[in-house]
Amino acid sequence: MRVYVDVFSSDKLLCDSFPVASAYNEAVLTVPSSWIARDNSGIGSNIDVQDIEDRSERVINLVYMFGLKEIEYSKLEYAVYLHRLQNYLAANCPARVDGFLGGVSDFTEYVMSRFADFSFYRGESGDSAAMAVLACYLQDTDVSPVFYFFADGLCSQQY
Repeated sequence: MRVYVDVFSSDKLLCDSFPVASAYNEAVLTVPSSWIARDNSGIGSNIDVQDIEDRSERVINLVYMFGLKEIEYSKLEYAVYLHRLQNYLAANCPARVDGFLGGVSDFTEYVMSRFADFSFYRGESGDSAAMAVLACYLQDTDVSPVFYFFADGLCSQQY
């Protein structure tokens, strides 16, 4: 199994058992999520949305499996975070800076136009320097959000 780890905090954020798609000039990874029921034994199982009410607790699979913690971001804080990520790339992966900027520019425009619709998460450590993971319901009819990860803020490890 391949696990994707935050380059800033070493938090595990994602694994290859989720359907990952590349977007925005390969700067962003999109991952659909689903609700799972967490019963009293703490074990998650995929369920139909209508059955969620019958369970003790419902959680989003990515949030539950990787211990993601929801955080608050203002537009200014988010812009500062993107600048920090760009500086990291310039120092550690200069060949990716142009591709990142091209993709992230379009993605940032999309996020800022729907900023109130987005939720923000960090990895299990809650480290303030960690990657911001974004989540958003694409349409009002969606039952679970799509998560967005910055590809250049992840490194993959084989387990």
